[in-house]
Amino acid sequence: MATYQTRGAWQAAQGGTVETLADIDFTALGADDWTAGGATRTLGGETWSLLNQGTTGGWGPDGTNLVWLPSSGSGWYASTRSGSALAISLSTLDASVDDDARYAAIIEIPSWPASLANYARIGVSFWDPGTAGEYYGVACGPGHIGSDCTYGSQYAASDVLSESATTRRSFAIVLEPTGFCGIYVSSTPSVDLIDFTPLGAVRAGALVNYTRTTLRTKPSVANVGIVATGLNGKTFNFNRLTVQKYPGA
Repeated sequence: MATYQTRGAWQAAQGGTVETLADIDFTALGADDWTAGGATRTLGGETWSLLNQGTTGGWGPDGTNLVWLPSSGSGWYASTRSGSALAISLSTLDASVDDDARYAAIIEIPSWPASLANYARIGVSFWDPGTAGEYYGVACGPGHIGSDCTYGSQYAASDVLSESATTRRSFAIVLEPTGFCGIYVSSTPSVDLIDFTPLGAVRAGALVNYTRTTLRTKPSVANVGIVATGLNGKTFNFNRLTVQKYPGA
């Protein structure tokens, strides 16, 4: 089932008309301390929220890329979301937000993070901001789960995808109308899903017979962005964040 969902999104990406909702080039931003100076920033003409600024040891563009050092907090999947996050409502980016459409969010990194340790993880994510805890959001990105790996997870042990490759430079999530999130990876910087390899699919909410009747992370209520899903005081760098919309399934 997961493979079908992932390939379905991949095929739609190849054949569908892509609408770019956000495209933030962090390499073009001037240096800015995101732990101070207010809890929002204007990026690409839209107001993005900087959540839980106090849970980082350093956060913000340095004139070269986006630097992020999660340092404290209980992570992203706890009963309260206390990890740091760059976030915006999907309905803000898309005035015609559609629960039957597919949405993709993609991050690029300049290189694999150095000296990662367990629970050091950051990923691109769609999540329901109204309900914290497991099953209400999925993230994909570089991290360390026993060893360095690319991961896609909603935290529950039965819904974790990972691969040991540390050559990946782009990570993507596709929020499906079925309630699954497709996880995609690429070893080259890219925002075109045709260049990505499907890693699998993870539930984005509690489902009944694989239908979206109890979908938790609907586009109409979802936030999108980059989230620190783990801690451990390791530095991550990002070059780009892109959000895209594909036609209804």
